[in-house]
Amino acid sequence: MSQSNPRKLSLPQHFSAPRNKDVRANRTSKASQKLKVLPEEPSLPHTTNSDDDDDEDDEEDDDLATPRPQVYQQIAKIPAGAPRKDARLLTKKEKERLPRVTAYCTASSYRQPELLKHLESRRYTHGTDPQVFDDVIYTPYMPSNPHNKSHNDNETEADLLGVPELIDRKTSRYQRFQLGAHTPDVFFFAETGVVIMWGMEESMERRVLSMLKRYEVEKLATEDVEMEDLNFYYADYTRIFHDVIALLRGSSFMTKLALSHALAQSVKISLFEELISATIEQTKDIPQDIAASGKIGMPRKAIMMQIGQLFILRMNINLVGSVLDSPELFWTYPDLEPLYLAFRQYLEVRQRIDLLNARVEVLQDLLRLLKESVYSRHSESLETVVIWLIVCRRLELLATRTACRNISASAIAHNKWARPQDLKPLPDGKAEIRDGGRRRQQQQQQQPRDKRDTKRDHTKATATATPNDATAKTPPPSSPTEDSSISSGKARNKFKNKSGRKSLLNAAEDGDGEPASKTKDRRMQNQSQPPKNTKKDKAKQATSKPKVAKRQVFIPAFISVANLSRLFNLRLDRLQRTMIHAGMDNVQYDRVLTSEDASLLAMECGLEAVVNEERAFDLYPSPPHPDPDSLPLRPPIVTIMGHVDHGKTTLLDTLRSSSVAPSEAGGITQHIGAFSVPLSNITAASKDSTSSLNSITFLDTPGHAAFTNMRARGVSVTDMVVLVVAADDGVMPQTKEVIELCARTNLSLIVAITKCDKAGVDPSQIKYDLLANNVVLEEFGGDIPAVQVSGLTGKGLDELMDTIAVVSELSDLRAENTGRAHGVVLESRVDKGRGNLATVLMTRGELKGAACVVGGTTWCKVRQMQDDKQRTLKSASAGQPIIVAGWKDLPKAGDEVLEAATEDEAKRAVENRLETIARLKTMEELQVINEKRLAHRELREAEQDDNVEDLHNATDVDPIKYLNLIVKGDVSGTVEAFVVALQGIGNKDAQVKVVASGVGDVSDSDITRAVAAEASIVGFNVKATRSIQNTAAMSNVDLMVDGVIYRLLDNVKARVSELLPPVTELKVLGEASILELFDINIKGRQFRRVAGVRVANGNITRQAPVRVVRGGEVVYTGSLDTFKHHKKDINHAGKGLECGLGFESFQDIQTGDVIQSIEMVSRAQSM
Repeated sequence: MSQSNPRKLSLPQHFSAPRNKDVRANRTSKASQKLKVLPEEPSLPHTTNSDDDDDEDDEEDDDLATPRPQVYQQIAKIPAGAPRKDARLLTKKEKERLPRVTAYCTASSYRQPELLKHLESRRYTHGTDPQVFDDVIYTPYMPSNPHNKSHNDNETEADLLGVPELIDRKTSRYQRFQLGAHTPDVFFFAETGVVIMWGMEESMERRVLSMLKRYEVEKLATEDVEMEDLNFYYADYTRIFHDVIALLRGSSFMTKLALSHALAQSVKISLFEELISATIEQTKDIPQDIAASGKIGMPRKAIMMQIGQLFILRMNINLVGSVLDSPELFWTYPDLEPLYLAFRQYLEVRQRIDLLNARVEVLQDLLRLLKESVYSRHSESLETVVIWLIVCRRLELLATRTACRNISASAIAHNKWARPQDLKPLPDGKAEIRDGGRRRQQQQQQQPRDKRDTKRDHTKATATATPNDATAKTPPPSSPTEDSSISSGKARNKFKNKSGRKSLLNAAEDGDGEPASKTKDRRMQNQSQPPKNTKKDKAKQATSKPKVAKRQVFIPAFISVANLSRLFNLRLDRLQRTMIHAGMDNVQYDRVLTSEDASLLAMECGLEAVVNEERAFDLYPSPPHPDPDSLPLRPPIVTIMGHVDHGKTTLLDTLRSSSVAPSEAGGITQHIGAFSVPLSNITAASKDSTSSLNSITFLDTPGHAAFTNMRARGVSVTDMVVLVVAADDGVMPQTKEVIELCARTNLSLIVAITKCDKAGVDPSQIKYDLLANNVVLEEFGGDIPAVQVSGLTGKGLDELMDTIAVVSELSDLRAENTGRAHGVVLESRVDKGRGNLATVLMTRGELKGAACVVGGTTWCKVRQMQDDKQRTLKSASAGQPIIVAGWKDLPKAGDEVLEAATEDEAKRAVENRLETIARLKTMEELQVINEKRLAHRELREAEQDDNVEDLHNATDVDPIKYLNLIVKGDVSGTVEAFVVALQGIGNKDAQVKVVASGVGDVSDSDITRAVAAEASIVGFNVKATRSIQNTAAMSNVDLMVDGVIYRLLDNVKARVSELLPPVTELKVLGEASILELFDINIKGRQFRRVAGVRVANGNITRQAPVRVVRGGEVVYTGSLDTFKHHKKDINHAGKGLECGLGFESFQDIQTGDVIQSIEMVSRAQSM
């Protein structure tokens, strides 16, 4: 990558050392020469100091809100023109005479409070006016006292910069540049240690840098200081080309602040690039040594020092990594973010960050390699020590063994017998004699004797056996059953291992470093117990098999039968028999099994199955509070429900003194509206009520039949339901639905009878209708209160609010107002300019700005929170409805919202949820595939059994026709309800198929998808621009957009009706009664019977088919062969005309039969 040439700059004293590196960022020359269009600065509100802790008087606030033209009016104005042409007119030397934008990274950070205090003290000497934006301090900075220096309007930037050449040059290209007075601007980024100066001379830059030395934290060395500079001017456009920025005339310092954020990130990245480059240069010899010699030729101390340096570099990069994220400034001023992003793209910040991460990974690999080298050396040292210890131990044991053998040989030479305590009983009744390592066996007769005799004899033998006694050297007399021969060979074989030598390890266990005499005594004590090996035990040992550990097999989530047989190392037919034994019907080789089925088969085959998947990480609600009575009260959540057009929204309008009902399409509610109504808005509640409640949260649900799911969702999050019933309409279908919902969920119910002020209505009749639907009011002895209200006049609202307050206090609604946030998504939508929005009803905890929450299969870092009146909130607690901005994708209505501790937790939870959904979807598809394969196999078998014709006849059914639709809506809850309503349209012949649905206006991608799927687009409460309509018309895509749901449903029903097959109906054109029969001679002896008829009604025509009706039953259907009036052939006979009719193949006509002229008519079906 070629870098732009550095510009020579005389730095202050602590920056005056020569530099061997480029002061520019690591950007390509092509990037610096490209043209970038910058968004124009939006109209912003007057900015004030962002420090919330400072309390200033109203006069000071007014001063801050008033723009200062003498401070913020900028310099160098160049007439508008082509930016490439303007930039190319300047040589490098001439371009540098334009006002500069210089960025320095001089330290790790700045001490912001002390720096701010210093700048405030320079108001009269340098005209400073510092303002704080998070970690950024902005101030204008005059080179001298602004109050003492007279300012000439004709003074040019060339005079201020000391560049007389700009004044003397009279060429045509310099006549285009019009220069004006300016005030330099300085931005101090305290967190990153970066200062950016706009329009400042070099000498003044040196003064600012010298002043800044006192407030630097962890100053950078002279060779590590980073710098990047550009130039700027003002024009009628906003562009950047060849590192020359064109700002729009009249731009405020907020534009420079947005651009400075990107420039500060760029110069900070340059510091990291230099540090990593230097580190890689220092450590480049290590990989070369490894490649050449296979080892690291460095002592352990040098390796540890290198590890420490790499770790410090990695830690510093991680600590400052947060500055590369989007600044928090744009949460308050989101309109400035496009300007920041455009300049950030020009500076190639993202590409450089990716390259930086790649180089950090290289260093991490090197760091890991060095660590492994240290650990390897340490392990080798430990292994060497252990090996030498083992060798020494074995040599010691070998020496002990040799000494014991020498002693044994000496004892045998002197023919010494072992002492009685050296006798070891063997299982076969023989005694083992240990004598200096030599083993002898003596057959002994085991005679039963009691314990006392045994003890007495043993004591007597011990007393008489002395070293001087001659009998001690004489062997005891042996009985005929005893064998005194020494079978040392057999005894020796019992103590030999397979190699014929005694194991050294056994010798070590026997001796364990003890003297030989003590070892013998301990052995005799342990072996003096009688043997416990009975015949029964030996039989058990002979028949029992050793336990074999089950072989583990790692099973994936899905696997076919053939692959499973290879995984189990079994033949396919054996595995299929196992499947049949386990009760599985389909045992074909290509059947795909789930992990559960495969695990079951593994158990049947004696294997241990392990599903190779990590336990899914997810977020779960916090456990209930151990002491709910100690929690604070929360506002009750009241849902207004009822039939369509019964006055629900009008009632809420009166409660919150607003007007929502006139703005709703078709006069009906089509969303779940959530509003928080202060009790102070209700006059009666504020005067007479003794309730401790401050506010009530209302949910307004739609009453149309298509919104059943939305009403059910409103019930799931509410505390009580206000059932609105119109006095002039009574109990309607949606009213009954709400009553059933409340009965199932056990919710508190309050009845509000609306439109009571309408003439001719009888509210008492409504109460009896409710009683008939199992709603027993208080006046009938029940526990359900009823209030008569009027949304237009406000009648009964006081009583309604008091009733809600009483029911709420009886319910004792409490919840945490601190801790993790919990909520429910009521609806979501896409807002142009604000992105994805979701209406969330808080149920527990507290939600603050910048928190990370998860809703369904998406997550959000809260950028903005607003209430129902579009007021920005800093936090929200339980029972409060809010609008949350910042969602990555739109959550679904009804999704649970949970706060995550970190952004990483939120991402992991969403990823695992998406994987679970995909796995379940795959299982469903897998089941369908297996069913299709089984059906296909049955079809093949049926074909082989010559039953194809019967099978085809049985399955010969007309295919169902589908109307493919792409559904778009304004919010997710509405789209969900609309899709459910659409899926209910159709019958066995034609149905609706929703191929896609989404939130937002109709776009070109929707039309492209509709063309590919041969679908129509239905837009509910969204917009379709003129260009979209033209594109749809040219693509032959049917586009239906409306704001009222029942009109859209009627249009869809009409489209589905067009897909239905036509219905064929029989139409009678005329009727004639047979009066008399005639037999006429046709040819030779051939006769034909002709009926003499009179037309009773309608017309009889020759071309139309006819049928003969006798006694109400049709006996013949065909065509006419003879049709005459007297002897003249006719084609038409009207009412009252007598004529003769003959049939081609029917002669069994009788007097009194009715002949009908018929016609088969096809007509379209309707839903």
